[in-house]
Amino acid sequence: MGNLVEVKNNQVVTTSRQVAQNFKKQHKDVLEVIRGILAAENSATKFYHQTTFTNRGKKYPEYYMNRDGFSLLVMGFTGQKALQWKIKYIQAFNKMEEDLKQKTTAPAPVFPQCLWQGQVVMPASYIVSLTGISGSALMYTAKRRRYSFFMLQGEELRKFKEKNRMVNNSSCRMILYPYETVMALLEQRNLYEKHAAFLQQYFNQIPQEGPTVSCYTEALGQEIQGIQKELVTLDTMLNNLMRHKRKVREHEAYFKICTELAVGTLQRIVSLKAQSPLALNEHKA
Repeated sequence: MGNLVEVKNNQVVTTSRQVAQNFKKQHKDVLEVIRGILAAENSATKFYHQTTFTNRGKKYPEYYMNRDGFSLLVMGFTGQKALQWKIKYIQAFNKMEEDLKQKTTAPAPVFPQCLWQGQVVMPASYIVSLTGISGSALMYTAKRRRYSFFMLQGEELRKFKEKNRMVNNSSCRMILYPYETVMALLEQRNLYEKHAAFLQQYFNQIPQEGPTVSCYTEALGQEIQGIQKELVTLDTMLNNLMRHKRKVREHEAYFKICTELAVGTLQRIVSLKAQSPLALNEHKA
C-alpha cells in the first residue's frame, strides 16, 4: 500500500499513471479527465502538478496530485473494484500523512491568544507567520467558500487591541478567523495535520469559570480528525456537483456517493458523544 503514494515537496501525492494502472484505465483517458477538471475549475490547479516521464527515450505527460486532486479524479470511477481501490488509496494517504506529520513536527510558535466577542480567534498575521500563506490568499478563500471571519477597523479594532494588549500594533484593519475557518483553510492546503497540535492548544485555552471536564481522548481525537477530513472531501464534492457535465448515470452515481458520504459522516458525528468521557459520566450519575 505504501507504493500507492509518495512525498513530494512535503506533500503526500500520487501520480496519474499509477491511478490509471490500478483502476484499469488508459492513461490518456485519465489525463483527459484531469484536464477537464482543470479547465472547469481554476482553483483545482493547486491539486495537480504537471510533469513528464520518459519511456523508450520519449517524454510523455503525467500529473502528480494530492488527496483532493485524487478525490476529484476518481469520484466518477464506479464498480466494486474501483471502490476497493479508493479505500486503499484513502488508507495510504492517511498513513503517509501521519508519518509525514511525525517527521515534520516543529516547535510550536509563540502567539498570544486573542479573544473577540467571547470566542478565541486567530489574527490573519498569525496564520501567515505559521504557514507562509499570504493574507490575501486566506481572505480570497474565506470569501469564496463563505467561511466566517471578522474584519475589524475603527472603534472595534481599537477595543480589540486594548482587550488583547496589542495597543502597539499599528494596523488600521485586522482580519480574525475562528477555529473552524482556520481548520478549513489549512485543510485545503494539506497543512492542518502539520499544525494541529499547536492550533488545538491555541484555541482550547479559553478561561472558564467553575468545574470543567475534558471530553478528549486519543481515540476520540483520531475519530474527529477522520470526520474533519470527510467533511472537507464532501465540501469539495458538493462544490463540483454542478460544474461538470456527465452522463445521467454518472450524475446518479455521483449523487449516491455524496449521499453515502454525508450519511456516514453524520452517523460518525452522532456517535461521538457515546465514545467520549461524557457517556461514562452520565452512566455514573
